[in-house]
Amino acid sequence: MNCGETREVLFAFLDSELDAPLSIEVQRHLERCAACAREAEIERTIRKGLLRELHAVGGDRVADERELERAVRRLTHAPGVRRRWRRPRFVGVSSAALLALVAAGWVWRQSEQTAQGAERLADMLVNDFVHFQEKGSPLEFESDDREAVSSWLRAKTQLAVVLPAMEGGQCRLIGARKCVLGDRPTAFAVYEIHGAAVALAVLASESGDEDGMQEVRSAGGKHWVDRCKGHTVVTCRRDKLAYAAVSREASEAQLISLMTGGIHESN
Repeated sequence: MNCGETREVLFAFLDSELDAPLSIEVQRHLERCAACAREAEIERTIRKGLLRELHAVGGDRVADERELERAVRRLTHAPGVRRRWRRPRFVGVSSAALLALVAAGWVWRQSEQTAQGAERLADMLVNDFVHFQEKGSPLEFESDDREAVSSWLRAKTQLAVVLPAMEGGQCRLIGARKCVLGDRPTAFAVYEIHGAAVALAVLASESGDEDGMQEVRSAGGKHWVDRCKGHTVVTCRRDKLAYAAVSREASEAQLISLMTGGIHESN
């Protein structure tokens, strides 16, 4: 086995994914090739550093060591990282950049996301909404009083939540809960519109929240709409907050109507 062949399978070797004969060949090559042995040792060092930093950044969110190892594996198998074996001069830059990003907390967030990239806001909202419904989780605060629910959410999330005023008797506020989407504290108000379950989420707005969504302008201002996994998601911005409504049964028009009851969108 030559150096090129060894480096092609080095990731799999370090992950113990090779069959026994091939693993033995790689090991023998590393024992007699100082350059490849050094590359393998650099990779092991990077992984150990990432594990330490992920554990430090993750805090209570870290389930166990095996979960950390899976996160590191996803990171080190990313296409941009794998290319460093073919471009040795990139090794130092890659490892330094990764460790710096870990220290900033970015890598931990990425470890919780798919290998294809950051999970979109619409996907996170729908996943949370479906989980909440299927699990049958109880609301943390039950009330149909808009001011009382807004006040409870502000106290629990430290977000300047102002729930929209409701018009007509077919829209009913049920209560509220709080959670974290990605790394953002999120306030949820739960409604029924013509019997359809609706969640209105409020969280800090970030660049890219509307990526992949369709811009819609109406009398209520500017909104972004997405159809995601059989659900409708409508978002808008107010000051530095994103307001997002999600439902399986309620229509786009109904969600926009709910959100514009007492919200003035920023452009």
